[in-house]
Order: sequence, then C-alpha cells, then structure tokens
Amino acid sequence: MGCWLLMAPRGRARGTMLGCVALVVALRRTSGLAETGAFAESFSRSLEGTRLRVLSWNVAAVNNNPFEYWITHPKKEYKALMEAVEQFISEPGEEDLLVHEVFTDHMFQTLSARMRSSGLEAVDVAETFWSQYRTRRIVSEFLRDPVIGKKRLASMPDRVTNTIQLLNGCTYRPSVVNCYQGQLSSLEAWFSQWLSFFFEEDVDIDGSGSKKVYSLLQKIRRAKYPAISEEEEAASIPLQLMMQGIFDAILMRLMLEKAGAAWEELRREICESLNSKKNDLIKDILLQTYKDRIWLLREGSAKLEIR
Repeated sequence: MGCWLLMAPRGRARGTMLGCVALVVALRRTSGLAETGAFAESFSRSLEGTRLRVLSWNVAAVNNNPFEYWITHPKKEYKALMEAVEQFISEPGEEDLLVHEVFTDHMFQTLSARMRSSGLEAVDVAETFWSQYRTRRIVSEFLRDPVIGKKRLASMPDRVTNTIQLLNGCTYRPSVVNCYQGQLSSLEAWFSQWLSFFFEEDVDIDGSGSKKVYSLLQKIRRAKYPAISEEEEAASIPLQLMMQGIFDAILMRLMLEKAGAAWEELRREICESLNSKKNDLIKDILLQTYKDRIWLLREGSAKLEIR
C-alpha cells in the first residue's frame, strides 16, 4: 500500500519536494537502512537507481460546495441553472440589485442585536460599515469586488463555518454552497436558520467542550492581509458575520429566482454522489489506482483515515 503525508494548505512545489524527502528519510529509517553514525552514506547508496513514484493531490477538504464545478448531470434543470448563474455573474443587468434589497436592513438590525447580546466587540463599527455596503450592487460591487476578496471578510468566515467537522459527524451553515440538509424555501426561512446556526447551535470540534459557532471566528490580522484597515481589523469578527450574511443571502435569492424549489433537490443529489462520500471516494482512488505511490495529500481532512 502507498504511504501518505498531509501537507499544509499553501504547500507548493517546494513544499511537496521537502515533504517527499522527509517521508523517504522516515521510510529509510524505519526500514533499518540507516544507522545512527552512517545515515547519510546509507541513505545515498539506497537511492542509487531507485525511482520514486509520487502522487501530489490537493483534495480540498475544507471546501464542500456542490456547485463549485460544472459537472455532468442527467437532469436538464441542472444545465439551465448553471447557465443562468453564469449569466447572472457575467451580465446581471437589472438583477444587479442593491445589497439592502436582498440582505435587508431588518436582517442586519436583527443580526446586529444578536451580536451585541452575545458580547461581541466593535458592533458599532460594523454598523457604520453597513451604511456603506447596503447601497452597493450585489454583483458588480460585491461578488466581483476584488478588494473584498483580498480582505478575506467573506471568504474567511465561509472557510471556518461552511462545513464544521465535529467529534461525531459534521454540521453545515445554512447556505447554498454546502450540503446543508434543512429546507431553505425562502429568504426568511434561510435567515432564521442562519441566525440559529451562528448564535444558538453548540459545537464541539476537539473535545474541549461545546461553544457557539460565532466564537469560532477569529480576527483577520492586517499583518497577514494588508488590504484590511486597522478599523476593519478591530471589528473583523462582526464584519465577517455581516459579510457572510450578505454573501449567503445573495446566493439564496439567486437560487430561488433561477430554480425555485428545484435547486435543493439538485444539491441533494450532487452531495450524495460526491460530497457526502468524498473521503470514501478518495480512499478508493488511492488504494485501487495509486497504491504503489507515495501520497502527498494537501488540504486533507482529519477525518480522512487510510489504513
């Protein structure tokens, strides 16, 4: 059977090579080829004429979005939906609404009240930023704004809360971009479940005890993401909640407008075929097709165990 090594999410070619060398050294040591005083010489001789077969694979376990890639699907509704989404992003036209027409002022005020009652700091700063974001266009000035991406205000909370691995199973944020199993028949139904997820649901991810989902969010540091201002850094947790709410609401409205109730059935089918069984599929591919390789797996889940 192949040997495997989990790599850091940002590992590139150099990291892959170093990981491979480290793994080979470990294998040589455990096989008795290296003695304490003559390891370098033995290691050098042992590699002469040896060809290593290595597989590097970014399995992207942190991403559980069934709609990220265009797949082959037997239903015509899937193709129609994907074409409609593409058109919406590239040429939204009159559908490029203002943010507050989708994620409403009432929704933000409700979110703001929950953040305050939960003891989050700098909520007043987030309220100031809301006055700026509420009049942005949802596509041209939000989804396609590269600065928001550089600040990680929407992508970071999605990374943390999209699919939360628990000690037993996992839980999903009510959203289009994961395998959430609840019914999201309207924006109002989505928002109620979304608030409950962040502020009422208890999660235990490492055995240290249950905590609310919002407490998993961490400040976004300007030292790492220089596009973010000092003011935004100080208020980055409430800002992440605000931006995640806007993002999720936009995608919810898009699905409801373009596919009605059909999008949830499409998502369920895709999740059952690909996402929900992802670890099992990865194991099968590795053990059946690449069992004679050294595996360098990047962005792998702790739940991915291969024995």
